[in-house]
Amino acid sequence: MSRPHRLLIDLAAGRPVLGLITAEIVRSAEEHRVGGILKTAMDQGLAVDDIAATELNKIDALGWARNRMLLDACNEIAETAAGLGIDVFVIKGIANEARWYSRLGERPAWDIDLVLAPWHRHRVRDLLAALQPHHSLLSDPSALWSPRLQSIDFGFHSLPVDLHLDPLKLEVATTREAELLFENATSLGTDEGHAVKVLGVESTLVLAALHLNKDRFRYLLGYVDLV
Repeated sequence: MSRPHRLLIDLAAGRPVLGLITAEIVRSAEEHRVGGILKTAMDQGLAVDDIAATELNKIDALGWARNRMLLDACNEIAETAAGLGIDVFVIKGIANEARWYSRLGERPAWDIDLVLAPWHRHRVRDLLAALQPHHSLLSDPSALWSPRLQSIDFGFHSLPVDLHLDPLKLEVATTREAELLFENATSLGTDEGHAVKVLGVESTLVLAALHLNKDRFRYLLGYVDLV
């Protein structure tokens, strides 16, 4: 992992950005997952050469298409969970973009991160069965009930989903004040009208800092989430 270009550091921090977007800067932006933010800066008037503009438009188009699929899947998952009477929250990538970024595709995402409310931990099997009926863990009830089970990976419409049971990654069996993380939770209105549940600002900030640390401060995108 190389150090991000100085222009990108200023962009991520929200400082004024001067200069010319070159192919080198686009490569650095892609490596640090801030190509969408750089594309927004280009659209707002930051100078760019022709080669860099072509590459940046390509990166942005792919990011938009991916995030559109993820957002559609979030809507369907929200509808399914609501039908079961189960509280499940969308966190990280696609939820952060919908709430705090300027447009779809600006913040890249690769999967859907869900958090099952602790008061519905006993319904994990019902939710998993509804979202992926043939998941291998459904045949092993003891594994699903393990208090040390942190998350469950599965596929939904060919998209990867990570269902978190321990979003703070404590790696120990505990329910101590687990519901505090869900204070000030809210719903995210979408074009389709489904209520996608998200955590409050305070909890989202905690999770963003946690995952930036977990990723070893590797990507500039993690800092943008905190900003």
